[in-house]
Amino acid sequence: MSLILTWARRKYFKERLMKAAISEECVSCGLCVDICPDVFEMGTEYAQVKMTGIPEKFEAAVRQAAYEWCPASAIAVEQ
Repeated sequence: MSLILTWARRKYFKERLMKAAISEECVSCGLCVDICPDVFEMGTEYAQVKMTGIPEKFEAAVRQAAYEWCPASAIAVEQ
């Protein structure tokens, strides 16, 4: 496979990955970190997302953290 096709393929799949963001509404409870430490970490003021594109194997945990466990509804998920 040519270098250009490999680059295009990576770009296509990277753009298709789930993305998450944490707003300033975060209360720093740490539940998202407990649920999915591969994706979330505690920052100095509130939780942070460690990666720009979330691999499929973490999607269910990220959704659970965002929609079921975050008491401040501070996690936004985009597919």
